[in-house]
Amino acid sequence: MNFYYGLGILISCYIIFLIWLFHERPADLSVKDLRISKRQFVLAGLQWCQQNLGTTKHRYDLKIYYYRNSNFGGKFQSCNKQIIIYIYPDLKLTNLTDTIIHEYVHHLQFSDKSVERDYNKKLAEVGYWENPYEQEARKIASQNRNECLVWILRHNRLC
Repeated sequence: MNFYYGLGILISCYIIFLIWLFHERPADLSVKDLRISKRQFVLAGLQWCQQNLGTTKHRYDLKIYYYRNSNFGGKFQSCNKQIIIYIYPDLKLTNLTDTIIHEYVHHLQFSDKSVERDYNKKLAEVGYWENPYEQEARKIASQNRNECLVWILRHNRLC
């Protein structure tokens, strides 16, 4: 009796493992796999950012372009406080989530004109990749993208 019980548990675990192995994980999902609108996904990501990264008294405007930009996935325009996100069907949701967080961090960073001047000064001195504002945005996005993505998927009952 114990042998069959143990064998049943082993087979059950193996089946669960196979389901897990072949089931699409969040890291594998692309924009084309979404069951909500792209805009709704971005808004959910920004909601997560507000709840987990904080807010500022400054509001931002959101602009979404539905094509691949060859230079970047998004940008923050400090002059008009606009977060811009580029979305295309093959874009991985982890990358989209990373971009949402990255640009939101810039929204938090650019609290006044002096920050914008400092950003531009550092950009001229050390370039984009070594700019401390960009490094901070990349670090925060990298640290939080998986948690944010899972939250978006669960919050919208997508997994």
